[in-house]
Amino acid sequence: MIVMALDLGTRSCGIAISDAFAMFAKPYAGWRFETFDADDLIAKLKDVYDKENVEEIVLGLPKNMDGTLGAQAQMSMQFAEALKGVFPCPVTLYDERLTSRMAASQQRLLGKKKKQRQAPIDAYAASIILQDYLDHKKNKENTHGR
Repeated sequence: MIVMALDLGTRSCGIAISDAFAMFAKPYAGWRFETFDADDLIAKLKDVYDKENVEEIVLGLPKNMDGTLGAQAQMSMQFAEALKGVFPCPVTLYDERLTSRMAASQQRLLGKKKKQRQAPIDAYAASIILQDYLDHKKNKENTHGR
């Protein structure tokens, strides 16, 4: 089962894809845009969806540190609804707190300069969201299966 994860921002979207066994996440692509256009982004995602045979979409839900939902979370929830209207697969919102910071920190540790980091950070953040989601799902299955 191929799972695609999205790290959506107001100016960018990072994409990650799982392996066929939904065990490992890998960065796929990062797109930057001047203004958010849901229809344009969905068209690009449809290409990835078709090419990679995606069976589930996970969209990062950027909750505030206290668990409340701000403007960015509202944008993600609206985009999730738009995705559900287009893609015939489950669309799951998943808590993404701190993933972009984790991705930036790890990229700095690798010695990448700021200009080299942005698009890869978006895709890398999406891969962190996806790996956390896959691990959580696997752990949930293991604890309920006993």
